[in-house]
Amino acid sequence: SPDGTCILTNSDENVLHIFDLPQQLHCQESWDCDRTLPAMKSVLKIQEGRMIYDYCWYPHILVSTSQYNPIHMWDAFTGELRCTYKPYNHLDEVISAYSLAFDPSGEKLYAGFDCMVKVFSTSIPGRKCVTRHLKRLYCEPDGAMLCILQGHSGGVTHLQFSPDGTKLYSGGRKDTEILCWDMRYPGTFLYTMHRPVQTNQRVYFDLTSDGRYLLSGTTEGDVLVWDLSLPPVDQSPDPLLQPIKTFHAHKDAVNGIR
Repeated sequence: SPDGTCILTNSDENVLHIFDLPQQLHCQESWDCDRTLPAMKSVLKIQEGRMIYDYCWYPHILVSTSQYNPIHMWDAFTGELRCTYKPYNHLDEVISAYSLAFDPSGEKLYAGFDCMVKVFSTSIPGRKCVTRHLKRLYCEPDGAMLCILQGHSGGVTHLQFSPDGTKLYSGGRKDTEILCWDMRYPGTFLYTMHRPVQTNQRVYFDLTSDGRYLLSGTTEGDVLVWDLSLPPVDQSPDPLLQPIKTFHAHKDAVNGIR
């Protein structure tokens, strides 16, 4: 959740679950690493129609997208459906978004599709939206194209800005690199970070709130941690930032980091 007190996740039963974190985890000073906490139980369940592709949280609300369904906005406290956003294709058929993200103000909702992004105003449910092509950066609010990013060997599956907005990080499917771009000079590549990604599934990464650390899962079940304040190693063909820590988290792929 935006305040860090809850966890939102999904399950193979097409259900979104919200868990309240134990109060011992709210503050680092009260954390006892030797203490075993009881298993958490979901405090809210939201049933989607089919397989859930993605979900995103904003204070008091959350949105989700699932197979063969439009985008749903839910009340994060009651689980009630607030409204629906309906993306259509060229045949005037409702299509499912593969990824979702809010802008910092919560006034816009970005939905990812094959080779395009549709931008909805959160105050206007329905089908009205603006369509933009992928692998390009656009300026808001006019939507003018800023630059084109090229560098991944696989399809781009994840983009994330640093908290200060000066850098953009990108990752792709079946692509072992996370690329860092300098937004002060749009389109300028800074360095790469390597992680094992051997499948077409989306493997998320995330930044800490202060922007110092980046964490990513791998298809081998590991979690990698990079300190972004350190300089990359100047090597051929591209500068490389080495991880400062690696630990084995699961027996299967770790594709979710939040």
